[in-house]
Amino acid sequence: MNGKIGVGLLQTLLVLGISQIAPGNPPAGATMHGVVTDPTGAVIPHARVLVSGEGFKQVVETDGKGSYIVAGLPAGEYRVRVHRHGFADYFKSGLVAKAGYETEADAPMTVKGTRQAITVSE
Repeated sequence: MNGKIGVGLLQTLLVLGISQIAPGNPPAGATMHGVVTDPTGAVIPHARVLVSGEGFKQVVETDGKGSYIVAGLPAGEYRVRVHRHGFADYFKSGLVAKAGYETEADAPMTVKGTRQAITVSE
């Protein structure tokens, strides 16, 4: 009889474990992700991405493919600021994150203006 109880207990634990990862049970918190690109569409690695909202602030860096991801966001409204040397900072606000869902926030960067000096001599 101990064998039957052990098998039944194991089956119950497996069912409970699987139900925690089933598609109908999204993970806690929200996820925000995106790709940072330059004006030609090329990705920008090592850009600093700040995701902030009410009571939340996290800084991540884009990977070699220009991608970033921030997981575990509480539901709410967020702002994204992206900084990379040589580019104008990118800002986007009003991004809504919902628990268990992903929010895409790509960041198309523009090249920072440069100054040129022209000297005319005779």
